Amino acid sequence: MSKPLRILAIKVVTGPTKEALQKEVAYLQTFAGPNTTIDIEQARIGTASVETSLDVALAGPETLRIVREAEDKGYDGAFITCWGNANLDAARDLANIPITASGEASMLLAAGLGARFSVIATLPDVYRRHEIEAYKLGLRDKFVSERPLGMRVLDLKHDWEATKDAFIEAGRKCVEEDGADVLIPGCFGFIGLAEEIQKALGVPVVEPAGAVVRHIETLAMLGLCHSKRTWPTPRPKRRDYGFENLGVGLEVNGQPA
Repeated sequence: MSKPLRILAIKVVTGPTKEALQKEVAYLQTFAGPNTTIDIEQARIGTASVETSLDVALAGPETLRIVREAEDKGYDGAFITCWGNANLDAARDLANIPITASGEASMLLAAGLGARFSVIATLPDVYRRHEIEAYKLGLRDKFVSERPLGMRVLDLKHDWEATKDAFIEAGRKCVEEDGADVLIPGCFGFIGLAEEIQKALGVPVVEPAGAVVRHIETLAMLGLCHSKRTWPTPRPKRRDYGFENLGVGLEVNGQPA
């Protein structure tokens, strides 16, 4: 029997309500093993959604606060829900527990399911950031296309049926025109769509929620963590994160980080 695991989902945005967070963590739990408990924590300040590099920067301090608290509270691993892997590199610099994100987990899984994958995104603006993430994973040659729906993250749920229809149409173009073998919903706001889209289009569609839960479980169960040769622990010095006035500080090896 596998050991019990405690995993923290990091919501780097301020938008979701308490009820929405409860539904999300319940959905995440459906993908977890019987001995895994998933909790979720949300940023208190920052941005309501992540669509630009500015949003990523604004989400940074709260992401790092949550990461450090997850380690202090004894979590076996944590993941950033944001599909763009917002502040994942900085989180790994700080953390000594495994940290991943839904975009990374989704791309890694998709890469083993076909020769080429496409991403269905929200806005055209996010493509460059997603391309960079694929390049960092060594998967740029497999990332054949990205088709945006022209929808903001906060608008996806306003007409869920319209969102699904637009997703299916974009996905069909990815397969028939771009040559994609696998599709990935490129926003955590799309979670819950994959199974239906897969049935409609007949190609594998990676569910970001399932991919990231299973990925972080695997890392934690195997005792694997990111290499500190790639993400070295920062040398201590004074850094102002913006939340010290709330009585929260970050330390590395007992010194201010």
